[in-house]
Amino acid sequence: MAPMTRAQRREYDAKQRRSQKYRERLQREQARAQRSLEALEQALIDLGLPETVAAEVQWRLKTGGNCWARSLG
Repeated sequence: MAPMTRAQRREYDAKQRRSQKYRERLQREQARAQRSLEALEQALIDLGLPETVAAEVQWRLKTGGNCWARSLG
């Protein structure tokens, strides 16, 4: 197989950079979401809500918010 031309190499490198940026952004978003979840859990503890209410809220948050729309609608 012939080696890549300069244009092909640039395109390949650009695709690799985009993939790397996407992975890094995803990792940052996941870390931010984890920190937010931990802060929310700490806030629930600080409020002193009963365990059942805190567990219900945590379960609804973990389902991606779909239950909030159903319970409000």
